[in-house]
Amino acid sequence: MAMFREEFLFIKKAFKPKKFWNVTKLAAGYLVSRVFHRPFVWGYPPAVMIEPTNLCNLRCPLCPSGNGTLKREKGYLAFDLYRQIIDEIKDYAYMVILWNQGESFLHKDFLKMAHYASDVGLYTYVSTNGHFLTPPEPIVRSGIDTLLISVDGATQKTYQKYRIGGDLDKVFSDLDSLVEIKRKIGSRTPYTILQFIIMKHNQHEIQDIKILAKELRVDKLILKSAQIYCQEDIGAFLPRNSKFRRYRVEGTNFQLKAKLKKTCWTLWQQPVINCDGVVTPCCFDKDAFYPMGRMTKGNTLGTIWKDKPFQNFRAAILTKGRILPICKNCGEGLKLQIKQIELV
Repeated sequence: MAMFREEFLFIKKAFKPKKFWNVTKLAAGYLVSRVFHRPFVWGYPPAVMIEPTNLCNLRCPLCPSGNGTLKREKGYLAFDLYRQIIDEIKDYAYMVILWNQGESFLHKDFLKMAHYASDVGLYTYVSTNGHFLTPPEPIVRSGIDTLLISVDGATQKTYQKYRIGGDLDKVFSDLDSLVEIKRKIGSRTPYTILQFIIMKHNQHEIQDIKILAKELRVDKLILKSAQIYCQEDIGAFLPRNSKFRRYRVEGTNFQLKAKLKKTCWTLWQQPVINCDGVVTPCCFDKDAFYPMGRMTKGNTLGTIWKDKPFQNFRAAILTKGRILPICKNCGEGLKLQIKQIELV
């Protein structure tokens, strides 16, 4: 039952014949596109990633938002624009992913955003560093379906080496309170996931985090490999045990273990809307080097989705392969999660 639980929550909330038909058309268009090397888009995105803000309270060294290398202007998504987006996608999308760069809970209207999406039947998926989980009851009642909390250490000493500025005791204490509130009011959501990115400095705490996850009564623990950007990151962050790496390392060179696929299903199923309204093809375009358009009162996602910039981008990938810089670290087709441990 535990392994089925999150999937059951998703199907129960998000499955609708009209939305299923939309995904079916999209998949068919993608398959035809691969055959003819021309983009055929016969539906609309079934999942949309929306960035409430690109600001963060922590200074994680491998995160463009945290380490200060993000080139986009910092800001917050206007709630009126967010509401416009949700009103448009609610009839064909099944999921809204409320994060990209930044800590979503920093947005003053974040729980209002979650409520709005959930109330129209969108499965609402949220990722957080866990420093804003109080008071817990409004979060439990917000309609968030899955809440992923990233912690990369089982002790403060280890945790703070990457989550710079973070307080692990606070994260664990507030998460424990949230799980307890779920139990008291009999709520099955949010489905809670503890995520642990395995790095050089925390590899020795894998067993400890498994024990802590059980004690915290979260629904699932995910052990995930780290994403790096340059050769300096190899010695600083990659774990010594190669089975915990997503890269093959030769001296100062590194590349993904799996060969990149020539085509990209993500371009048919999950666009990103940044906090300034700019639409990008995927979450690996962190600085919006490839803007597909901008959401405004007079411009819809559906229009941008099938307009020339997006179609030309898809065509380039179909004919030339995934040769763009943003593709080099892409996880599509690669197993990034080393292990998922169901705990309830």
